Amino acid sequence: MGYKSTKLEEARREAYKANEKLKEERRMERSMSSFGNKQHLGLFVAGALAGAVLKSKPMRSILVNVVATGMKVEKEAVAQINIIKEEANDIIYDAQQKNNQQ
Repeated sequence: MGYKSTKLEEARREAYKANEKLKEERRMERSMSSFGNKQHLGLFVAGALAGAVLKSKPMRSILVNVVATGMKVEKEAVAQINIIKEEANDIIYDAQQKNNQQ
């Protein structure tokens, strides 16, 4: 009898713990969903404002200038990298020639 009652008591404790865990998870879901709704609304409003600002003529011209400048910088950086590669290849070639002469 004692063994069965011990197992029954353990099962009841486990069921109680599982029930409490489920309640806690439900509480967390409710609190997250109310926060999520407010957060989503805020993101929507921010996105709408950003869209309106980005479509304005002054902002568009600024962004076009920024992108154009970025493209120029990229082009110059690629040119510099190519020069560095060529110089490194020249140095390697000269070192190989010197090594072959010895």
